[in-house]
Amino acid sequence: MDIKTVIDLEKQRKQLKKSRKLWKILSYLVAFAVFGPMLALALIIIFRNFPKLDLGVESLFLLVTSILAIIGMQDKFYEWIFERKTERFVLRYKELYLKPYIESLGFSYKMGALFQEKEVRQSEIFDGFDRFRADDLVYASADGVDFMFCDIRLEKETGSGTSSFFKKSYTTFFEGPFFVANFNKKIGSDVFVFSGAAAPTGIDLPPSALPRKLWSSRKIPIDNADFNANFSVYASDTVAAMYVLTPALMEKILSLKQLVKSNISLSFKQNKIYIAIARGTDSFEPSLDQPILNARIAKDIKADLDTMLQIVKILRLNEKIWTS
Repeated sequence: MDIKTVIDLEKQRKQLKKSRKLWKILSYLVAFAVFGPMLALALIIIFRNFPKLDLGVESLFLLVTSILAIIGMQDKFYEWIFERKTERFVLRYKELYLKPYIESLGFSYKMGALFQEKEVRQSEIFDGFDRFRADDLVYASADGVDFMFCDIRLEKETGSGTSSFFKKSYTTFFEGPFFVANFNKKIGSDVFVFSGAAAPTGIDLPPSALPRKLWSSRKIPIDNADFNANFSVYASDTVAAMYVLTPALMEKILSLKQLVKSNISLSFKQNKIYIAIARGTDSFEPSLDQPILNARIAKDIKADLDTMLQIVKILRLNEKIWTS
């Protein structure tokens, strides 16, 4: 990226950062314009009944509801303003900086929701979701293995909250990178690895976050104290799990968790491996609080991709896990 483009993007970032206070004020004004009359009505009713010491449940309910509605509306409207005001900046950042940088590392990059929802469901890592969003697809081939790396956000419908005044309400329960690699052979048995220490020996009840489809699987004891302290392993075939989770692979999985500083989950199914990293943020979105040329961000992206690549290579070379 040439220096003129960097200066232009950095100037735009600083202008947007200064504008955030104005967006906040504007979002509160809109919220008060919509729900202010309801709040005013509640206050009038309470003021009139105050000398009688009979405020009434209805007036108190109206007061609390209007306040919560204003707060909820403010948050939603601010998000709406933020997305639209920063949209052009984000697109230029990804096209002019992120794409060339990722491609310089030997990977391909496409912006937009290009990832298939069915891939996420087939992983069986998550116990269902109602709304799906994907963005920023990174893909490559290593040693004949195709793999993809994409940011996803999964939400469940809550059906409550101030936003339900206008539309259905959703809660995000997962946001972060989702990785899938396609191998040419099949793994002998499905194996699932979830962040969290294993339960005491003999207890096979799954953790609450474990998808219901996997409740019939057994917890597999792993002969690695560090791995057991960080992960729980489930499979219907103990031998297959041992073949998949070699000492080298377990070390790479531990390194990945330490690198991303987030909970990670993996599933090995048929001819695929899936990895979900619960980072809680969009990995490739630029921050208005960080300079465009941020060495730490570039280093983190490279480290993530390198670790994924190493996991692919370890699995590719481990012939014991494959069936004909």
